[in-house]
Amino acid sequence: MRLIKGLLICLFIFIGIFLVANVDKGVQHQELDKVNVELTHKAALDGVTLQTVTDSVPDTHVADSNLVTVPFGQVAEYVQKLKSNEYVMDAKPVAMEPPTFAFKAYVYGLKQQINQFASGDIGTITYKSNPSRAYPVSNLLPDMVVRSLSYLIPGFLLSLVLGYGLALTAAWKPRVGRVMDRLHALLLALPDFLLLVLFQFVAILLAKLAGHNVVLIMQFAGDIPLLIPLLTVSIMPALLLYGTLRIAVEREWQADYIKTAYSKGLTSTATLLYHILRNTTADVLAVLPRAVTVSITALVMSEVMCGIFGLGGYALNEKLVLVTSLPTTCGILACFALLAHGILFLLQKMLIVNTKEGA
Repeated sequence: MRLIKGLLICLFIFIGIFLVANVDKGVQHQELDKVNVELTHKAALDGVTLQTVTDSVPDTHVADSNLVTVPFGQVAEYVQKLKSNEYVMDAKPVAMEPPTFAFKAYVYGLKQQINQFASGDIGTITYKSNPSRAYPVSNLLPDMVVRSLSYLIPGFLLSLVLGYGLALTAAWKPRVGRVMDRLHALLLALPDFLLLVLFQFVAILLAKLAGHNVVLIMQFAGDIPLLIPLLTVSIMPALLLYGTLRIAVEREWQADYIKTAYSKGLTSTATLLYHILRNTTADVLAVLPRAVTVSITALVMSEVMCGIFGLGGYALNEKLVLVTSLPTTCGILACFALLAHGILFLLQKMLIVNTKEGA
């Protein structure tokens, strides 16, 4: 039963990603069933009207002066068909000002995306330098996945080390802990993107002082920033883990078994290492799924602001003019998150029952 629930949750997640990632298809910048047609001077001399032209092109009808109705969603195809008529001087889509959201257009876009997936097309990207050609994203995905995971996984592992290590130090040295708690509160109050901007600002200052680039802040060709995305991915999960552990450790210090441990001759350090940290395992495993989500969010933010062509930042890359593969890359990130959540769930099942103890 739990397996079925898990599969249903995964299914709903991917359906949600598919629906949200395609919202842009419902935003109409131009009419999806109308074409503006301008006839030549020869048409007037020969007595040819717009009705005559539409009669020669199947499935088209005159809607208004210079406007022709075509099958929904096939404007580009019928523009070419109309232009091939010798009496048509120009045929072009009808722009909408301002753009509007149309549910019919959204449903049509979803159907088109499903048909593309069914045919094995997982999406394309179009560069501003060559707007007439769409490149399959499948050829780029391996490099994008490796690029993103190269600092997502190390960054998450670093957040575990930092969060756990700093929380342990704060509990071991109360005076240091009070300073860390104030710093923790300050960092939590700062927006994520501000921390990233501060990292970039420091990198710029270092470059000016050194006279050359010390830390790369933007992607240039094959040179990919590493340190700044790594820190961005790790710092917020580390703060989350630190805060959780500090609360859990303070709670355990008040437990009755602490007095028993002291009566047996254990020092506060030994009690912390051998009993309190073990009894806070449940708290750590409970907060780690949230830490994974925060890491992925930081990944997307860092790739966007550092101009990195990875799973999170490629869609907003200034070199691109059109992206149709967003559901695919969002699905890959969701797979990573679900895999991490699944592993953590298994760890909870295996460890929690055996960790809670007295002295």
